[in-house]
Amino acid sequence: MPRSRPPKTTLSSQLASATAYGFVVLLVILVIISAALLFQAAWRGDSSTFPTFPDDKPPSTKPCVLAAVVKPTTDLLPWAVCQVRKEADDSNFHYGYGREDITYPHPDPVGGTDKVLKILYPKNSINPRSGRVGGLGFHTKRLPEANEAYIEYEVYFAQEFKWVKGGNKALDCFSVRLMWRANSAGEAYLYVPRSEQHSTLFEYPPRTIADATYGISLGRGGFNFRDGGWTRVGIFVGLNDVDAQNGVLKVWIDDKEVVDFGKMVYRTQDTVRIAGVMFDTFFGKWMALKVEIGCGSKPGFEAAEDSYTYFKNLHIASAIPDRLIDK
Repeated sequence: MPRSRPPKTTLSSQLASATAYGFVVLLVILVIISAALLFQAAWRGDSSTFPTFPDDKPPSTKPCVLAAVVKPTTDLLPWAVCQVRKEADDSNFHYGYGREDITYPHPDPVGGTDKVLKILYPKNSINPRSGRVGGLGFHTKRLPEANEAYIEYEVYFAQEFKWVKGGNKALDCFSVRLMWRANSAGEAYLYVPRSEQHSTLFEYPPRTIADATYGISLGRGGFNFRDGGWTRVGIFVGLNDVDAQNGVLKVWIDDKEVVDFGKMVYRTQDTVRIAGVMFDTFFGKWMALKVEIGCGSKPGFEAAEDSYTYFKNLHIASAIPDRLIDK
């Protein structure tokens, strides 16, 4: 029988703060990929932890060394930055672009004590295949396959940040991400089997748009990203049972639930699992990643001037943290 909406689960430890993302095109993606694709691994160990990532405080002399288990409180940015700097392409990590455009650790722009990743988008940069590269891109490999996952991070935009429009082209896998439009208006953006969706998905308020060429813009304008301060983002994905419209998507902004939909269809085969995390942030139009074609570039998507975003506290877990459940 189809399962009902997954019950809220708790973790013994709460995730650290983390936040926002959107249209530079900011993509921190929970990528849902079939077993036939590159990211394959067995789900092992305690369900509240994901193996194959570094421990909370990797030794300063060996920041790239992986620990056996990652906790929900583990900040993945130090390890990711180390991999980016050596342009890693191995069983755990794939470097995309942006090594020249990052500074880490960088002082917190609002005076906090956390280590911060600063990312540059040079003026007129657009997308990584245009020849005008800016931003940062990487994705993890060998994440244990799962039916549920939660990802969280924090993002900071300066008050003078130039919000621009943007868009995405479909991947050859299913994905969930957050984006922004002009004036910092946020949305969840989905690449899912469109014909299988429950009709209420396309009516999700305040505005949902199913683009004929791209993905589904869910709840556009239902929240905003903050400028001049940190925004914490949380995303939970619970896969549907095959032949059932019971997948779950939840989004929190600064611990306030802004998206809650329990009739999603992410997959039509039970071989499809949540299997990877992709981090992409740049100005522009992004076309198919795994098909060897170029990226489109349209006026209005370029970085208007040298711009920066700041990230900290990137976490992943297999369940929603207690602090969000208890609200």
